[in-house]
Amino acid sequence: MTIVKKKYQAVLICLLVGGIVFHALSVEENFNTVELSNNTPPEDIGEEVDTSINPPRIKNIIIQGTKTFPESTIQSKLPYHVGERFWPDKSNKAIHNIYKLGHFKQIQIVTEELTKDTINLHVILTEKPILEEVILVGNKHVTKKEINKKFNFEEITAAEEQELQKLVRIIKNIYIEKGYHFPEISVSTMEKDGKTTATITINEGVHSVVKKIRFTGNTHFRDKKLRSVLFTREDWVLSPLDHAGTYIPMGLEQDKLTLEKFYQSNGFYFARIPEAVVTFSENKREITITFHIEEGDLYTISKVSAPGNDLF
Repeated sequence: MTIVKKKYQAVLICLLVGGIVFHALSVEENFNTVELSNNTPPEDIGEEVDTSINPPRIKNIIIQGTKTFPESTIQSKLPYHVGERFWPDKSNKAIHNIYKLGHFKQIQIVTEELTKDTINLHVILTEKPILEEVILVGNKHVTKKEINKKFNFEEITAAEEQELQKLVRIIKNIYIEKGYHFPEISVSTMEKDGKTTATITINEGVHSVVKKIRFTGNTHFRDKKLRSVLFTREDWVLSPLDHAGTYIPMGLEQDKLTLEKFYQSNGFYFARIPEAVVTFSENKREITITFHIEEGDLYTISKVSAPGNDLF
């Protein structure tokens, strides 16, 4: 009798647990709104659909909130069609497809029950502010055409902070390449009739040039010889023609590798350039670059032999 009672108890516990799981699934299926906001792209859930349950059919697909984007394009991104049954798990895919268009900051999929077997499907969208124009102010030494070579203004379709800050970084890098290492750049926006104008105000700062290139730790090669192999060069009379004196941070990294290869090709196989220190003068107009060199030992070939060669 004892064994039989334990079996009945086990069956009863399984039924109770099964009932809890079934209830939880039923609650999840009652959700009828899926939403995306805060510019976060959704991920596919990958849930399997229980084909034994027949969800309602879609009578109408109603797209709301798109003013400048064609509804036909939105429609083409939906995995739903009029007359088909509405499977809630497809909503994540719908939101993901629309989000990738890059024009909407909030997307909702909402069902409206008409009868027990039919619904209207509402796609509610909130557009990102449209960027109509970008105005540059204070750019004396960099033209809009130069910036456009690095970044196409027409690619910015929405006045998003992220895109505008990306443009600011590109403009700052262009100024650095031209020797203006301390530009101050700010962005302001003004919205009118659903369209935004962005104004980028630039304080270029002073122009800086490389006046001195120095070396420490070089006992086997003169400074003049080491300078001759560098990409970065000191400012001189004809700098406006050959761009000598321009300091580019990425170019400095290349110079460190060039110096190491120069030493290694001359027998200093373990030579290292651990750092290059860049110092600006007090008025920011002059730059001194100091390369710290660890030459290491000089290796020479003491003997060359070819064992087994009887012809020589």
